[in-house]
Amino acid sequence: MIVAQRKGYPVWSIEIYPIWGIARFSEPYSHYDRCVIAWGGVLAQLLVALPVIIVSEFIGATKYASLNTVFGMFGFFSLFVAAFNLIPAPPLDGSIAWGLVPVLIKRYVRGRAAKRAKRWES
Repeated sequence: MIVAQRKGYPVWSIEIYPIWGIARFSEPYSHYDRCVIAWGGVLAQLLVALPVIIVSEFIGATKYASLNTVFGMFGFFSLFVAAFNLIPAPPLDGSIAWGLVPVLIKRYVRGRAAKRAKRWES
């Protein structure tokens, strides 16, 4: 949701389920924007997972055994869901997100070619 809003696309709704969430927003104008927004979904899942893992691993156990179990399982499960979400198959974010790699490579190659052309001209 945050990435879509930062890119200027109106967000209509956010649905949060126990394992995943869905942000509904207007169709992106470019393939690049669509890929960046998909990576935002993966990063959001990591933002849920990492603090829980850090708290459960580094701060230590609480006096409630059931709470320790929930923290231990939830953090690593969220990390697994983030990795699973990167599988390049619809409807997972990975089916869109990995499209960013060829776009970035193309931009890099184009930028290098432009620098070489400027060097050659001077």
